[in-house]
Amino acid sequence: MQFYGAVCGECEKVHGTHVSKGTYNVLKFLNSVDTDKISRLSVNEATKKDIYKIITNFIFLNYPRKPKSLAMLDYFNIIPEVSADKE
Repeated sequence: MQFYGAVCGECEKVHGTHVSKGTYNVLKFLNSVDTDKISRLSVNEATKKDIYKIITNFIFLNYPRKPKSLAMLDYFNIIPEVSADKE
């Protein structure tokens, strides 16, 4: 996550997070689509968990404190099995 991008199979992986090809494709799609079309996207639970971990790590690396909005995801049970407090 040093430079917030994907790393090929031949490059050195430092402080990285392994994600599936499906997760990578969803992130690539989210990066290129208008926000009004995001609601049409259907994503499986494993991909949701991967994306949650990536977003959580990104936030923790860039902000000195945990934002209250991140805790709100747990409150609304977006992904109840994965919580930033449990890791």
